[in-house]
Amino acid sequence: MAPFDFALGLVAALAPIAILVAALLLVLRLVASGDVKRGILYIVFLPGRQRVLVRWFVLMTLFFLAGTTLDGLTLLSVVPPIVDSIGGATSDIGAAIALLFLLQRGLSPQPLSDAEVAELRSQPRLLAALAITRD
Repeated sequence: MAPFDFALGLVAALAPIAILVAALLLVLRLVASGDVKRGILYIVFLPGRQRVLVRWFVLMTLFFLAGTTLDGLTLLSVVPPIVDSIGGATSDIGAAIALLFLLQRGLSPQPLSDAEVAELRSQPRLLAALAITRD
């Protein structure tokens, strides 16, 4: 096995694992602090937060699709294996990073801007009360 292949394999195996462990720790921290419910409410009630979540989800999906497409093209002998190795590693790492940002930017409740608070207050009273509470 060439040193390049070993290094690429090591990076391709360890980087997504490290990123996914960080994502898991982020979710556990949000659950422990009770911020998951508030983060989800922000996604439901604030279109700006919905757009952030959708953007990162789409990016993550595109990375997965790119990796799968490369695998298929390699099996058809259209793309050389080295391109599949590098592209597959890149797509796996990219998808893992997109997942981490999806959780951090989309699910984690960031402080609300004045415009977002005003938008929540314009919702029906019950919905606004649910979204602003700390529970």
